[in-house]
Formats: sequence, C-alpha cells, structure tokens
Amino acid sequence: MTEEDLLSMLYKDKYLFIQNYLMKLGSSLQDAEDIAQNTFTKAIVNNIHTTMENPISWLFRVARNEYFTLCKKKNREITMYIEPDGIEQLLSTEDGESILLGKESRVVIQHVLGELTPAFSNLLLFKYEFEMSYEQIASLLDMKVDTVKTSLYRARIAFKKKWSEHDEKF
Repeated sequence: MTEEDLLSMLYKDKYLFIQNYLMKLGSSLQDAEDIAQNTFTKAIVNNIHTTMENPISWLFRVARNEYFTLCKKKNREITMYIEPDGIEQLLSTEDGESILLGKESRVVIQHVLGELTPAFSNLLLFKYEFEMSYEQIASLLDMKVDTVKTSLYRARIAFKKKWSEHDEKF
C-alpha cells in the first residue's frame, strides 16, 4: 500500500468522525469542517500516516486542541451537544437501578459533563454518545483496554457525583 493510499484511507475513515466529535463538543459545522481540514493538513505536513503507529490518536488530539484554542480565541464557553437518550445509560448502575432522565434537560447534562475533566467527558462521549467499544476507544486514544475500562469507571463515578450535587442545588 502506497503512502497516498494510506492517507486517503485514513482521511475517508476518520474525517467525518472527527467532524462529528467536534460538533458534539459544541463546534459549529463550519468550524468543525475547518478544524478537521486543518488537522489533516498538519497530518500531511508531518507525514504522520507513515511515521506514527497510531495516527488516529494523533488526529483526535490535534483536532480537540484546535477546537479548544478556537474557543479561547473567540472567548467561547465549551459546551457539549448530546442526544437526549444517549447519556441515559451512564446513570444506570451495575445492579440495574436506573435514574430516569426523561424529565431532565440536555442542558443540565451538558453542564455536568462540562464540569468534568476533558479526559472524563471525552471518554463518556465516546462510550455513550458514539457507542464505541472499549477496544475502539483504546485504539483511538492509544491506551490499553484495561486503562479505558478503569478510566470510564472513574468518569461514571465523577459524573454521578456531579449529577447528585446538581440535584441538591435544586
């Protein structure tokens, strides 16, 4: 497979994923397209498709950092967009107990996710919004599967804690 084929395959497979992820973070379609394009331009310049073992992880980090930089430049608050039903399973416990989110607004969930560290909120988005497997997340973030599982467990605990703190305020 030639370098051109590798880059083309990487672009076709991951461009829309990166763009969709940026929009979940709160980016407009135009900004997401620009950031994704800039990310792949940097990939070509740095020749990452042939020099890195996991170029997808690099693309993801660059796109996320570009978005955060854009938000700082525009003095925008980073807000995540989530589907109404996507994060519902996050609040389910292992013993089957579930908290119904139908009455809660997405704005509240977005606010709680925004209070978490970027690493935790990203993991939760990948697992519950993009419905990625542990293996897919591990590959994307260049982590071990066990590390992803442990980090997701901690992210769920942090989310539930912030959620309960929010409930106590109101």
